[in-house]
Amino acid sequence: METFTVPFAIGDVKWLPAHQPRKVEVPCPVCFGNLFVIVTLGNGEEFAVQCEGCGLGFNGPQGTIQQYQYEPSAIHFEIARVESMHDTRWRVSSVTGGSANYNELVETEEEALAISRQKCADQQEDNMRSLQRTRAGAQRLTWSVRYHNDKIADLERQLEWHLAKAQKRTRNAQR
Repeated sequence: METFTVPFAIGDVKWLPAHQPRKVEVPCPVCFGNLFVIVTLGNGEEFAVQCEGCGLGFNGPQGTIQQYQYEPSAIHFEIARVESMHDTRWRVSSVTGGSANYNELVETEEEALAISRQKCADQQEDNMRSLQRTRAGAQRLTWSVRYHNDKIADLERQLEWHLAKAQKRTRNAQR
């Protein structure tokens, strides 16, 4: 029969690194809150177009985007019971009802705060990458300007054709 060693005892006090998310609004990184951007074509023509960086579907641009910011913290964790063990990984509950993997718990509050600060920094890095993707979305604006300019040119050609046909009929009717 196999035996295993439990690496903790009920009542042991540990610390759990944590970080609380808080949703915040920040100015749009594309339009900087102006709701539109100016697109300059290669020939120097400029067009003001609605910002797609902060646009929310049919609501249009908002001038802001939402992000999460994280506050580092350390949670006092007194082990109350074992929830499960899978592959030598223990899941434990605290006396306050919290739950954690035992291997995530650390001995001191300082150590937990250091780990938490690193996780917050990693999350901030992810947020910055997300902002870069939002900025990259501004490339769609040039497609939008081209699309609408093509439609305008097509409609102008159709209008010219219809005007010519109408004038021709008017001349024929006057004869």
